[in-house]
Amino acid sequence: MMRDSIREKFLRYTKINTASNGEKADFQTPSTEGQWDLLRLLKSEMEELGIDDIYFDDKGYLIGRIPPSDNKKINQGYVGFMAHVDTSEDVLSDVINPVCHERYDGSPLRLKEGITLFPEEEPDLLK
Repeated sequence: MMRDSIREKFLRYTKINTASNGEKADFQTPSTEGQWDLLRLLKSEMEELGIDDIYFDDKGYLIGRIPPSDNKKINQGYVGFMAHVDTSEDVLSDVINPVCHERYDGSPLRLKEGITLFPEEEPDLLK
């Protein structure tokens, strides 16, 4: 699994429904099983990478610590990557099918259900 490209990993992550459950979010974190699924997948991938120092708790905190490559150097710190695994419950559904537009040419993007994204209205498309 670790030989997957970054794109393949990202697409696999986006297919997991991590929408929050607004009724549970105030007293249960993570608030859905999909969030736990993504956390467990990320933990497994950290282990496959050989990360030995992993912290994972019942609140969904997942931290992997990678020490400096040369422990003899002074003031050499750790690298950390942090992110939320929850997404807005207002947007996502149980069926998530990401679409990649390779070699995007700046023209309007025609999506399913008659939705079109125009670069004039969404300038980030051109970045």
